[in-house]
Amino acid sequence: MSSIKILSSEIINKIAAGEVIKRPASIIKELIENSIDAKSSYIKINVERGGLKTIKVYDNGIGMNKDDLLLCLQKYTTSKIKNIDDLDNIYTLGFRGEALASIRTVSQIEIRSNICTQLVGWKLYTQDVGSNKIFINPIAHPQGTTVLVSNLFFNMPVKKIFFSNEQIEFFHIKNIIKGIILISLDTHIIFYYNNKIIYNFEKVTNNLSYIKRIKIICGKECLYNQLNISHQLHNMKLYGFLSLNTKKSIKYIFVNKRIIYNKFISRTIKSVLLQNNITNEQYSYVIYLNIQSKNININIHPQKTDILFYNIEYIYDLILQSILKIITNKENLINKKITLKNTTYFTSHDLENVFINQNINQITKNVSTKISKKNLVFLDTKPVYHFKNFGKFLLIINNIYLIIVQKNNLYKLVIKDIVALLFYNIFNKNLIEINIRKQLYNPMITILLSSYEYLLFTKIKQYLVMLGFIFQQNSIVLYQINIIACPIFLIKISVKKILLALLDYISTQTIFTCNTIKFWIINYIYYNNKIWQYDDIINLLVEYEILMTDISIHFIKKLFLPIKI
Repeated sequence: MSSIKILSSEIINKIAAGEVIKRPASIIKELIENSIDAKSSYIKINVERGGLKTIKVYDNGIGMNKDDLLLCLQKYTTSKIKNIDDLDNIYTLGFRGEALASIRTVSQIEIRSNICTQLVGWKLYTQDVGSNKIFINPIAHPQGTTVLVSNLFFNMPVKKIFFSNEQIEFFHIKNIIKGIILISLDTHIIFYYNNKIIYNFEKVTNNLSYIKRIKIICGKECLYNQLNISHQLHNMKLYGFLSLNTKKSIKYIFVNKRIIYNKFISRTIKSVLLQNNITNEQYSYVIYLNIQSKNININIHPQKTDILFYNIEYIYDLILQSILKIITNKENLINKKITLKNTTYFTSHDLENVFINQNINQITKNVSTKISKKNLVFLDTKPVYHFKNFGKFLLIINNIYLIIVQKNNLYKLVIKDIVALLFYNIFNKNLIEINIRKQLYNPMITILLSSYEYLLFTKIKQYLVMLGFIFQQNSIVLYQINIIACPIFLIKISVKKILLALLDYISTQTIFTCNTIKFWIINYIYYNNKIWQYDDIINLLVEYEILMTDISIHFIKKLFLPIKI
């Protein structure tokens, strides 16, 4: 009697499912990738108890009709490829036709879907974990698909115990979603865990919204220490950023919009850094590689998380040249021993206005006659930020002017005027804010005044209240006032110092209004001797962008002074 037996279909399916569904995070990855392939612009993920209880993914993609639903739970059914030649031209994230069939084997599944041409949607579901019996009913459902996975690994008790640590599973789930957030820039993604919102990223429409994703997913440190990568070679393009000397090591590799864990790329980056004596620094990177599908094989692992490069020497050359380019630029800047004072910053990444580089001397001549060539420094390691209301930030000149490009025109802006207008509008926002406490912080400061200072204070108190200050009079100590709240943007300023200086100023005035006090505070906050650095300007313009999502800033166009070249 033969000792070799043909396995039952149930065992075969469980073994196959184990290759695709390593853990709950694997299911989330497969479902979200299906949503992306369905051209969804909105994806909502809801996970409970590490994914063992429920995983729910909703999208507004093209959806499925009844016939597609009946086929989707069967193994090796897909809409992504039709013949063997398609394997060399894969541009979708999924194509194997294994995911939903594998998920059904280890869980109870429900799929609701509808397409744009049908008034009625359909609900397909199984009643038991791993059941081959499916049911389908007509339902009301918008265009798109909702997949609900519940009781994961209920029929595999050993595996369920292995994944019973909810915090560990949440860590893996969060990492999967982080990667998807960094690559799916044209998709609004919301992630709930145990019914609490973790991430809510709207579709990226400008650099500001992309910066927000990087800042939250990778941290501020990566954003501020980044060296931009942008290089093309052998019909391939590598772009993204590398951050040196970071506290955390955050590494993401995307190939053709697919998150990849590839040892060759990781080791190549490490090797190039070691060759350039960067050994003691911890580093992070987010790298995007665009390559022709015929030059790679992603069909080497069921989870499609690794990749085979057919021309591996080309990949090495591309990474080597990309990193050498940014490291060389970094070293050139260090060797020049650049000082911040009276230094001009220039960013020259991917500018549509190439003429700027050719006519830079003429630009500076038209802005100021006091600029010397040595004050003009090219910072290729700095990213170009495009601001909706300003345009592209290019230069800081003599710590006075900001140079930008907007709609192919060059403008100079006086930095002091930018700051003054920002605070002016913040004050105005406070004046019209219905619930003014939204814009306040609570310093709880006590100030003991002289009788004369107290008299001056009573004259301006009403104006300070209008501007967002809240006072509490001390009935026990004479001439003592308590500041219990003030505008949030004064959080880094000594409120006591500013109030005493204001009273000193008021003592010299015979007529004053709320506007008088408003502009005095603005001028007090602004430091004439401040040395404006690159990040300071970025933060200033970001504040404008955030504020202008709530209100329209008046007179902003008056800041723009045209430059003729």
